[in-house]
Amino acid sequence: MIKNKVYHFLLVLCFAFTSAAFAQDLVKDSIRVQKIIKDAGKGKKDQKLLTITDAGSVAFLSSYIDARAKAVEEMEQMLLANNDKALGRRYRKGDRSAKTQVLAILKGKDKDKISELIDEMEPDHFDKDKTVDLDADVKAALFKLINDNELERDIVQFAGYNKIEGHVPAFEARLISGKSTVSGRLFFWLGRDGKSEKAIDYFISSFGKIPVNDADQDTYWFTEGLDDFMENGTAPIKKKIIHFAIAYMEKNAITMTDLLKWGLAEQSGEFGSEFEPKTFFVQLVLKSDDPRVPSFSATTEASMSRYLKGDEKKELHDAMELNLLRFYDFPKKKAATLALQPAQDDIMDLMNAVAKDKVLLNDKEVAAYLMKLFEKAGLTKEYDAAQFATALKDMDKPVFETAVLTIKSVTLRTMVSEYYKLEKKTVAENNDYLIKNGLITTQVTQEQLNKRKTDEDIFYSDDSIYSILDLAGISYNFDVEPGVYPADHDTLLLDLTNRSAGKIRGVKAYQQSKFDDKEETSEIHLIAVYKNKAYILIPEDLGDWYDMEAFSLLLEAIAKDSGLKEKFVPVETGDQTAWYIFGEPQKVQKLVDDYKLAAELTLDEE
Repeated sequence: MIKNKVYHFLLVLCFAFTSAAFAQDLVKDSIRVQKIIKDAGKGKKDQKLLTITDAGSVAFLSSYIDARAKAVEEMEQMLLANNDKALGRRYRKGDRSAKTQVLAILKGKDKDKISELIDEMEPDHFDKDKTVDLDADVKAALFKLINDNELERDIVQFAGYNKIEGHVPAFEARLISGKSTVSGRLFFWLGRDGKSEKAIDYFISSFGKIPVNDADQDTYWFTEGLDDFMENGTAPIKKKIIHFAIAYMEKNAITMTDLLKWGLAEQSGEFGSEFEPKTFFVQLVLKSDDPRVPSFSATTEASMSRYLKGDEKKELHDAMELNLLRFYDFPKKKAATLALQPAQDDIMDLMNAVAKDKVLLNDKEVAAYLMKLFEKAGLTKEYDAAQFATALKDMDKPVFETAVLTIKSVTLRTMVSEYYKLEKKTVAENNDYLIKNGLITTQVTQEQLNKRKTDEDIFYSDDSIYSILDLAGISYNFDVEPGVYPADHDTLLLDLTNRSAGKIRGVKAYQQSKFDDKEETSEIHLIAVYKNKAYILIPEDLGDWYDMEAFSLLLEAIAKDSGLKEKFVPVETGDQTAWYIFGEPQKVQKLVDDYKLAAELTLDEE
């Protein structure tokens, strides 16, 4: 995030160094643009979308957008060129002639230069190769500086994040010294590696005595580090952590005060909130696969039950039993499942736990019991049925068809059945539906879907209808709060029109704004050109949120002027995201209805 802000700052700064003649031309052109906008808006007060058809004006605005795009591209290239000249970047990218200077800075006393060098060696969003490979003497000089309180945080973050070879022993030594100003971060990065028994030994021996740096929220980093050790650590390390947690709980019995605290913690639990060791260690043990979990669970339940009555005691028992299902053999697992009677708020926890065991899920008696519990819980909304069907996805069809008859309500039974059928649809069936109904012309292959699953930035990365629509180039889901000010409606327009299966081409867009210091708001103009028309969108300044009401006017106008039957059809999401599917409105609506797309994403308030 910081690097992006710095990049945008430098981009603006670079603008000042573009050729004077080019800058002057843009200024003159900008004045003419404002006159065109003013003329187009005469007699149209408060109108958010202006359409310009004068051929001369359209041509001028088109060339103006091109000039602006060229200016931005030149600035980016200048920024990249200047960035590549930086000493640290040259060295990281393989220029070993820079090594002497790098070592001189690391061994020098100018801490600002050292911090700058470390920042330069950090890969940024321009880099395809994110590898950071340092020479042995450079690493030695770098790790030596971990002992400097002022530089420690930057070096730990750089070496830990980029997995610099040799960082583990360097981090261990600094942590064990007890002098670290960021001991939590050291422990966190060692947890990501997961192999440091020295770090675990230090934590255990120092627990309760470790100095906490509030500004760096060391408590948070220690707890996150322990979680990572439990995920990435060796078997002996995991065993050691669980042994310590159990021993701690044996010496620190749960009290009524603890239960009261935990009740409050359910509503807080925010980053940096007060650390409750008992809460953390109980959860750490219970979610592990350590063979001591069943006995620990029984002891913990007995300890807590002393202070609980009636339904509270039963809910605790059910929660503990649900957590233990994975330790039981099948007969005991089945008996335990059939004995559980979770409250409405906990019903999906049971469904999801059973769903992890395909054999248990497909037991006819268990399947019927799940249906009975679902109906008994009074979960009658579309959203609930969709969630339930997702949990039942791996239930075999014959088992489902028999079990669902347990639901007495015809309406609820039908709803669950419909969602189950949607969950069971194959990639081929989804493709066939979309082609048959005229939404796509070419099938999305399994190979495309599998490749997509490796991309961490993709919103949908499964074999669902959502992934197929996205890969087909006719679906776009985005956050209406993009996090930039003013919200970049021009980028959104180009992104969306690119999701038209290639049918809407040649859209140009550029947004410019002027900030009013007195009113503390911006006057925003989005200039767009498509075919023989230009559009001026005047969205309201909503901070870093898109003015979707205004934006939809422009989107509709471009779709209409394309001469196509297809439109950008909005689909209700129920949250702060927006979703558009490109297609003929009636066909898109049929898709939404047949696949219950809006209902699945929306909490259907009654």
